[in-house]
Amino acid sequence: MNETVKTQLNHKTIRKFKDKKIEKEVMDILFDVATRSASSNGMYSYSMIHVTDKEKKSQIAKVCAQPYVESTSDLVVFVVDIYRNRQIAMENGLELENLGEDMDNFLQGASDALISAQNMVVAAESMDIGTVFFGSILGDIPKICEILKLPELTFPIIAVGLGYRDVEPALKPRLPKKMQIFENEYK
Repeated sequence: MNETVKTQLNHKTIRKFKDKKIEKEVMDILFDVATRSASSNGMYSYSMIHVTDKEKKSQIAKVCAQPYVESTSDLVVFVVDIYRNRQIAMENGLELENLGEDMDNFLQGASDALISAQNMVVAAESMDIGTVFFGSILGDIPKICEILKLPELTFPIIAVGLGYRDVEPALKPRLPKKMQIFENEYK
């Protein structure tokens, strides 16, 4: 078994971080990994917002109702971003009717963003950086949009907290595979 698989099988959510900043070079590598992720139709219908401002992290922690958002060294919010692609199309004289108004575009962006977030987490954990997903940013979407100044046709889908772990939690139990993996049809 290779080291990547061992790291993935040992995935643990970290909720307590050391007061130590992740180096810029390391974050650059993690952003490189995230941007090299698979993308539906090559549209890259997502963006990432690297939240480093303590006040913004504090406001996001309140939305999430999870104070440890503030203790992350780095917080990355993954955003479904149809706005950017619409702007590019318009600047090139293309009129795309209904862009951003159908579920297909949204789901492509959501899939792209979530794949990118997962790849960032795998890379971070392989570098011994602790991670935590914050689906709780969905608790008050308008407030997150306000904090991050998100334009129309964008949607904050998930956030990833990163930092040097200050705890070593036990592995959480999982459902037995027979309850999640079926052959040929749903059982």
